[in-house]
Amino acid sequence: MNPQNSPQPRFNKRKKILFVFIYAVVLIVITELMVRAVFAYPKTFQMLASDGEINASAIWRHQWIKRKRQEMRRNPETSKLTFNYGQHHPIRGWQLRAGSQDPNAFGEGVTVNSQGIRGVREYPYTRVPGKRRILILGDSFTFGTEVGDDETYPYHLQQLLPQDEVINMGVFGYGHDQMLLYLKEEGVKYNPDIVIIGYLSCDDSRNVLDFRDYAKPVFQYKAGELTLTQTPIPTPDETLRREWRKLKIIDLIQILARKFTIKSGAYKEHEQTMTKTILKEMIRTIQEMGAVPVIAHIDGIRNNQMEKKAMKQDIWDFIHYWVKEEHVLTAFLLPYLEQERKKPFLDQIKAGKKIVVQRKYGHFSPWENQKVAEGLRDYLVQAGLVK
Repeated sequence: MNPQNSPQPRFNKRKKILFVFIYAVVLIVITELMVRAVFAYPKTFQMLASDGEINASAIWRHQWIKRKRQEMRRNPETSKLTFNYGQHHPIRGWQLRAGSQDPNAFGEGVTVNSQGIRGVREYPYTRVPGKRRILILGDSFTFGTEVGDDETYPYHLQQLLPQDEVINMGVFGYGHDQMLLYLKEEGVKYNPDIVIIGYLSCDDSRNVLDFRDYAKPVFQYKAGELTLTQTPIPTPDETLRREWRKLKIIDLIQILARKFTIKSGAYKEHEQTMTKTILKEMIRTIQEMGAVPVIAHIDGIRNNQMEKKAMKQDIWDFIHYWVKEEHVLTAFLLPYLEQERKKPFLDQIKAGKKIVVQRKYGHFSPWENQKVAEGLRDYLVQAGLVK
């Protein structure tokens, strides 16, 4: 062997490794640029988010980033998180802005009191002797998106129970995880007698997202315990600054993986497991407070959702589980509304008739909010919780 030629194989090996490394970097950069172009082009982006419900955090984040940048171009001084009455929260992601008022919201106006509760009425932590106190947790349907302060179902319930206090702790976009955190942070301070959980199945998917209306926390369930992750939540300005550093390839992988798990059924199984675990923790917390937990199941109430949800076995499975297995008071409020309609929609669906309903509201209408309150009042009376 010629000694002069012995280092050559090692040199060639180094060159090959360097070439592979450079090739991989170039390939990643080109792929990243292509994926960024896909996200930037509305039609291709919409194809990624075309499964009816958007179940990937990356989709929600990109939509928020796009909206925020458009707002800033129109008004560089804008500091809105999502709505004028919302603001950043380091643990829950967002909350209602205490003391805020938006007279133009929904054409009816939104008022938030000094403690971040929807409405003009103030509720001191100290109880009024002789008054029963009821807290209602929920999302935008409980908060009252699209209706005025005096048109939400918690407001109507207050009018139906004037001897009691009804506190609306609903917040737009919340999942059950954020409701749990809100309950532990603020709800316990009110020392309630009854805590009502305004449940909709569409909130289940939010329990496994780390970005929805804005960045949010997410629980991990390991070894029988819930562990909070993704906190503290960055401010909107921090989120905007960090966006350029995020690899869109990873976002694309997350979206495609989520679509696969949805089709395989694994996503729904995980979603339901997390929802049950979080709701159980909420119920345990409520009971430790000395209050009575009540689940108000308000799925299927909107007319335009009847065909999609009213006949689903999922609703009955949910009610059976919480009533029969967990022994939790659970009110299914759809029947109360059906009794009030001229002809029950369920009967028309069973008869095979196609129902076409033109609606102004994506959330509960003022009439539906009122009927939800009446049904909830009747249930609480029948359960012996209120007079």
